[in-house]
Amino acid sequence: MAHYAADCWDAEVETSYGWIEVAGHADRSCFDLTKHAEKTKVELSAARPLKEPKKVHFIKVVLDKAVVGKTYKKDSKNVLALVDSWTNEDHERLITEMEANNEITIKIGDNDLKLSNEVIKFTREEKTVLEEKYVPHVIEPSFGIGRIIYCIFEHAFKMRDATRHYFDFPVSLAPVKCSLLPLMS
Repeated sequence: MAHYAADCWDAEVETSYGWIEVAGHADRSCFDLTKHAEKTKVELSAARPLKEPKKVHFIKVVLDKAVVGKTYKKDSKNVLALVDSWTNEDHERLITEMEANNEITIKIGDNDLKLSNEVIKFTREEKTVLEEKYVPHVIEPSFGIGRIIYCIFEHAFKMRDATRHYFDFPVSLAPVKCSLLPLMS
């Protein structure tokens, strides 16, 4: 089973060549969509409505990107990436530091950079959430239609003697339940 799969199973049919896999199914959980969203920067989530709306408190971070670009030049991309990676705990810690010093200190590589309250601002906000977002799980079915038809033909193939061969398909597979055909040489 692959490292990203929550569950896998195969359907196999025994033939004259041995067991042949005719179908494979993998519960790939949310691995595919999560990795694709990370690479393409496109949100691939679904939403389900909540029974009752709920209030969510969060901290909004506003960064003056123009000032960061001019001030920190080559480090500006790293500063932006660091700000995007902060968690709610980081926000709480940084708000306390900002209130005490009117600036915060961040570490980029070996450098300590200072961001003043004119460059970065933290505000506590509240919003009403009406839906829950989630990344759907993917079930990957894989059928080999050629293999399935081959297995049906092989299991229906009969030999009366060395010269007389025929197919004996089960009634459930017959496309026509009854037919009258003239015999011709």
